[in-house]
Amino acid sequence: MLSERMERKDGEWKPIRTVTFQKYIFVDTSNIDDFRSRLHSIPGLTKILTVGDEAVPIYPKEEQLLRLLGGKDHIIGRSVIYKEGDKVKALCGGTIS
Repeated sequence: MLSERMERKDGEWKPIRTVTFQKYIFVDTSNIDDFRSRLHSIPGLTKILTVGDEAVPIYPKEEQLLRLLGGKDHIIGRSVIYKEGDKVKALCGGTIS
């Protein structure tokens, strides 16, 4: 998944895209032990995110949010915001105090 943001270079603002979850691969599996053993056979790919001995799953609501944020192109678009008085407002959504 990519994230888009604006970066100023040589006096010009330009959109750039960066990898959102660097060094992470999301895997849909019903057999984490089999996946873990296969993963260890690939040089350089040796870890699964865990808490203790348990793999950390992405729960359905988290997956839904990631899919919503990235859309069909898997790109998290930039927010366009402006300041109104003492509040910052997003053109595409709510208000940030």
